[in-house]
Amino acid sequence: MSGTLDGRWFSVFDCVTNSPTATRTVYLVQLPALLPLVAVSRHPPAVDTMIPPLKRLVTERPDRELYEIGDPAYDTGHVVETVELEVAARLLTPAVRE
Repeated sequence: MSGTLDGRWFSVFDCVTNSPTATRTVYLVQLPALLPLVAVSRHPPAVDTMIPPLKRLVTERPDRELYEIGDPAYDTGHVVETVELEVAARLLTPAVRE
């Protein structure tokens, strides 16, 4: 989710870990300007059958694009949905993907 708060741009990031305690953290980040959508979802091997239908849903939306890194190990476990491919490429550096 993105928007303005007191005249400043912000985005909210929801982070869920796969730890045994399944912690969920929400981050509110103040931005200097509106950031185009880049949504990354990770799917463990147990539910990897969901990835093809999720990728198909992204490609069927006229306002969204599917971004694939080109790394089979990453692309088979993640769905990256964006409105701007170049922004997704700049954001998903090797360090961020780790």
